[in-house]
Parts: sequence; C-alpha cells; structure tokens
Amino acid sequence: MSEQIHGLTARHASTTVRALHAAPASAPRPTDVHETVVAVAALLAEQHDQGVTLNQSHEDGEFEDPDDGFGCGCDVTVLTAEEEYSFHRGDSEWSLIRESDGRKLSDGSVVYDTFETLSTTWKIAHPQQLVDDILRIIANDASQDSTGGLRAIPPIAPLH
Repeated sequence: MSEQIHGLTARHASTTVRALHAAPASAPRPTDVHETVVAVAALLAEQHDQGVTLNQSHEDGEFEDPDDGFGCGCDVTVLTAEEEYSFHRGDSEWSLIRESDGRKLSDGSVVYDTFETLSTTWKIAHPQQLVDDILRIIANDASQDSTGGLRAIPPIAPLH
C-alpha cells in the first residue's frame, strides 16, 4: 500500500503543487479583523445574487486591533428575499444573525439570543471559508422555508 501511495505522490504531487502555485488567490489574505470583514463583504458581493452592504464603524486605516476577541465594529448586511442577515465578529467568534431572530426591548434596542457560529474562530480566517459558511447557512434557511420545515443540508465543499 505504501508503494502505491508513494507512486501516486511521485506522479501527481509536482503537477498539483504547480497548479496551486499558479492559481490566483480568491481573496487577499487579511492581516486583521477589519480586513477580514472587508474581504468577506467583497466576496459576498461577487458570489451572492442579492444585496450585500459593508457597514463600517470607522474610517479605513483607523482600526487598531486591541486583540480582545471582538471585531472592529464593522459588519456586513446580506439580504435575501426571505431574510436579512448580519455577519460580524464578537466574543472571539465569527457569527451570522438573522434579523427575524431579534427581540425588541422596551427601550427600543434589539437583542439576539440566537445566532449561527461559523466554522472558524480565527480572526484572520480565510475570507472564502467564511463566505462559504454564510452562503451555506442562507441556502439551508431557504431550503427549510421552501420545504415546510424539512431541512436539506448540502455537503460542505472543501477549501481550495
């Protein structure tokens, strides 16, 4: 078995490595939380066929990462026909909330008791991994809505 694996590796590894090296990156690698949010917004705008808005809470270049586990205050709004979502970082996690899950308090503020935690917590995660998670959640919600409560979960595609 080891000889077969070694033979496959010897025949295909160099070709695969060259192809990966020549392939363009799907997004520049971020260096902080803010760059991650901006890159996710840009990729969502390309890959989602409905509204995507980057909501900045500070000017570009003004964010200094305190490394406290929370984001820079910026978020991304993603619209579908059925729902409005908000992607953000908080409490050392990347999360997606559904606006319909909000609970309005007597003072007019809205709190969210439920949210979807994305598959990585790394603050400079690859933006495409986060986008894949977001689009999968949106697709699952749409599938659940259209099937009367039945939920079809598509397989998670491997990262390239």
